Amino acid sequence: MSDDDQPVDWWVTLLRPVDFKGIWALVMDDPFGKEPIEDPVRREQHCMALYEMHELIQEARFELGLATRLQYLHRTAIADGTATPNNQGAPAIFAELGLGAEALAIPPAVMLLLADEGAQVPRPAAVWDNLHQHMSHHRVLSLWLSAQMIDSSVVRMFAALDRLATALHFALGADDCPKLREDRGVPMLPTFDTREVDRLAFRFGETPQMKDLRVIARDELTSFGRGVRDVFVHRGRMRSAGHSATAWATLSGIQQPLHEYEHLALGTALFDRMLRPAVRAGAAVLIRRRTDLGFDPADLGPTAEDHTSGIVP
Repeated sequence: MSDDDQPVDWWVTLLRPVDFKGIWALVMDDPFGKEPIEDPVRREQHCMALYEMHELIQEARFELGLATRLQYLHRTAIADGTATPNNQGAPAIFAELGLGAEALAIPPAVMLLLADEGAQVPRPAAVWDNLHQHMSHHRVLSLWLSAQMIDSSVVRMFAALDRLATALHFALGADDCPKLREDRGVPMLPTFDTREVDRLAFRFGETPQMKDLRVIARDELTSFGRGVRDVFVHRGRMRSAGHSATAWATLSGIQQPLHEYEHLALGTALFDRMLRPAVRAGAAVLIRRRTDLGFDPADLGPTAEDHTSGIVP
């Protein structure tokens, strides 16, 4: 078997660790003990946002790695004959009647009436007893767990970007930063969207690093991923075969779920093509901010030289 035939290990390629070098640029004081962010409240908010960002990114990476492993285990179990695919099999009579696979699609009203029918959700111990067992409504335990991990990782990745926007906000002085919006008198922390990033860019200046962040905020992948997250929270999730392999017969036509590997590809692309360069650009902005405040970037070691423009892939 040649090297080209070997499976790609996403854990060390697309899911390799995010580089956090320099992200703590405004947390470190100088040799004389002077803090770059003098206001203790703003410094605390800045630190907390970055620490939560770090936690969320680590969690999202692990979830995507676990989702990859679960899908791989299901595929290999099928190849070994110890598991069966999660496919809806059409009865033989369908072919005789000239019916295609779309005839298996179920209207939402029927799905609702059948919601309590079929096998119950297995006990959690079943994960160790039979990872690839079939569940009700055309679900397989391993693929269902994989889909949950991907959904959770998407939520965490956009939460991590929002924490980055919050950290950039508090990196500015109280008189320099944009005024926070309020909802019923409660200040709303920044989110990583085009509007907020543009407001930050106006304050930080049009540096190459801020331009990179603006590119990321406007990118179609970022917009699509945020839409998936927002729709999941407020309207309905983007369905994959991990959630259920059932097709829906809706007024707008037959809706087939995504393949589970397409669902995974979306989450992995967001991690590698959106989250990773955003963190690197954010670190570069904070290093530049440290310099503008009169602090020597050499105090950070070689990291300041590592963060240059043109980092968006």
